[in-house]
Amino acid sequence: MTRGPRPTPVAELTRHFFRELFYLRFLTDAGADSVRRTIIAIIAGLFSLTIFFPQLIVARYVALSGRPTPEPYRIALLGGQLFTICLSMFISGLLAALVCQSVFPDETDYRILRTLPLTRRVIFGAKGLALLAFSSIFIAAAVVVFGIGFAVASGGRWAEHSLLIGVCAHATTIGVASACAVAAVLSIHGSIVLASPRSWSKSASVASQSAMIGVLILSLPLIVRTAGDAQFIQSRTWLLYLAPPAWFLGLEQMLQGSHDPYFARLAVCAGLGCVGSIVAIGSCYLVLYRRFEQVASRSFSAPLHRSGKRRRAKTSRSDGRRHPVEAAVTAFTLTTLRRSGLHQIVFTSIVACGVALTVNRLLGAPSLSWIETSQLPSAGMIAVVAAPLVLMFFSVIGLRQTLMVPLELRANWVFRLALDDGLRRHQMDAVERALIRFCLAPSLALTLPLQLIALGPVRSIVEFQLNACAGLLLVEIVTRKWRRIPFTCTYIPARRPLVHTVLLAFTAYTLFVSVGSGLIIASLRNRSIWLILTGTLLAVIVALRRHRLAECERAGVEFEDSLPDDVQLMPLSPT
Repeated sequence: MTRGPRPTPVAELTRHFFRELFYLRFLTDAGADSVRRTIIAIIAGLFSLTIFFPQLIVARYVALSGRPTPEPYRIALLGGQLFTICLSMFISGLLAALVCQSVFPDETDYRILRTLPLTRRVIFGAKGLALLAFSSIFIAAAVVVFGIGFAVASGGRWAEHSLLIGVCAHATTIGVASACAVAAVLSIHGSIVLASPRSWSKSASVASQSAMIGVLILSLPLIVRTAGDAQFIQSRTWLLYLAPPAWFLGLEQMLQGSHDPYFARLAVCAGLGCVGSIVAIGSCYLVLYRRFEQVASRSFSAPLHRSGKRRRAKTSRSDGRRHPVEAAVTAFTLTTLRRSGLHQIVFTSIVACGVALTVNRLLGAPSLSWIETSQLPSAGMIAVVAAPLVLMFFSVIGLRQTLMVPLELRANWVFRLALDDGLRRHQMDAVERALIRFCLAPSLALTLPLQLIALGPVRSIVEFQLNACAGLLLVEIVTRKWRRIPFTCTYIPARRPLVHTVLLAFTAYTLFVSVGSGLIIASLRNRSIWLILTGTLLAVIVALRRHRLAECERAGVEFEDSLPDDVQLMPLSPT
């Protein structure tokens, strides 16, 4: 019996590092199965959408090809090319930001792999190959969907070049732009980590990753608007020199044979950006390769001079104003949110979606002034009134989802030993305080200046009070069945079917934001409606809070997540 060739250490390490990029350590077997089912559902949904996407593109450009002049078709084609470049760079950059902490060999790799008969060249080579394989998957997908697919579907009789030239130019541009986005994100993260002091290395890594994910998500409103900004491109403005996707649009025009000096300068910027990103990430790998022992063995502890301040802060939180158990759970929650990169990413991503949606609505509003003569509120007024509701909705949902993600399940025995029925209420109150402190208060504070400008002082105070009541109602609703200490319970991400979850989230958003903003606008115009709405909200909040506290006293603390169709044991008392 013949055996196959024995795998080399580089191949084994590459396979190991590649799997680590997809592995979620905090999930149990049930949670991992749930994630796999969700991924399959998402892929199936995207596959079904790809059937209709080319049809929409073909229909649009066929209609433009029927115009008597080629100008509308070429303007729309320029906007579509820029949009697909932006979208491919966004997806590639976001995926690179999600895995950037696993790209470079870390302290764990150093302590485990350096004890084996492996050289640094093998370790770094395997890490680089794993990164190359991971990036190639998504770059190839972007080339097929946004490069080849768009170029084929957007062809028409007014096209300036043949279909083959258009497909090759656009696919090449998409591939180069996606690779440049990956290299840029990884080089920025690596430069920040290597340049930070030893005591701040871990904090700098977490902060830079969260910041890049937030910035990328906040760029979505601008990406969505690029499809209709072809006129802005044709204006030859100098602002496009500050937009990396426009650089690669110039590169595509050069690949298609254009001799426009403006696009030539944009193509030069694209080349410089690619070379700079590759040199930066190569320099980071070189520095880490030469100083692997010093960099990987850095202490990730917090600076010593802050320990006194932190101790005094904890002591001040444990005074008579709060129960010690509540203060302890609150301190544990704050420490985890401050130190855990995974939890910061979850919270930052969801909140950034809310901020991006708010910015997009404000940018699309033609006017932010209050119109007294109109019976219907203007789009600007709806955007201003809905802004705090949108931020509160996404931040509350984001923090709730963050608190559900476990930190280290093997350490939750500490909380199991400290269970006390008389202290359960104080443990749950810490979650409510966290939602109010990190979600409601910042959302109201950030949108208050905008409301003062658009509504005036009197209306702003009224809306501030109604928004605060609406936020407290939202907190009571999302904590109605909360029975777990933050970060200590197992987590099953997809407890419901994906379609059910999407419909439920859309319905909740519509009720809270759309209906809520409508009621607030009506209250701003009619004092009677304001009094009735305020009284109703306060009564519902008090009723929900009493019910939640009563249920909290009866139900136990959860340490095991379960699916909705799992068999639940009834706590029957013996007779």
